[in-house]
Amino acid sequence: MVYSVDLEEVKCLICTRIIEEIQKNISKVDAKKMINVGGFRLDDEGNYSEKVVPYMRSEIFLTELMDNICNKMEDYVTATFKKDGKLTVISLLSEDGQMNPLISEVDVVQDPEKNKSLKYYCEDIIDEHNDVFMNEFSKESDDIITKICSHTAQFCKVEEVIKDIKEEL
Repeated sequence: MVYSVDLEEVKCLICTRIIEEIQKNISKVDAKKMINVGGFRLDDEGNYSEKVVPYMRSEIFLTELMDNICNKMEDYVTATFKKDGKLTVISLLSEDGQMNPLISEVDVVQDPEKNKSLKYYCEDIIDEHNDVFMNEFSKESDDIITKICSHTAQFCKVEEVIKDIKEEL
């Protein structure tokens, strides 16, 4: 089956998957692990000003994470759900390294070039919206998908994103 892919829809799905991957990686970090980001500058009284933040919200961790997150897109493919033909971007592998059980519920879009371009689109999204990603993930923001993918990048229509997220839950 040949599926005509809407580029904005694909970018919306990739943006969503980027955020899910970042959140997954953040959740793997020990919440008690802290890092000093004070800059070691002297204040007016000659004391060093220190600022300690959770490592998982630090610029160092988030920068490294975002530099590598698009490599995960090599494990993703564009597919359509068999039940309704709805487009999705899905990982071929589950967290434990096994074949994703959802694969049986989708038809993979048979276009190697499109599936290779997922990484390219990911890199483009990260590069273009890096500051927003850093800002939102450096604090515990609510509804990051809507903030980044809908409001800032404008890839997703807000109503569609909210509906899709509720369906996945």
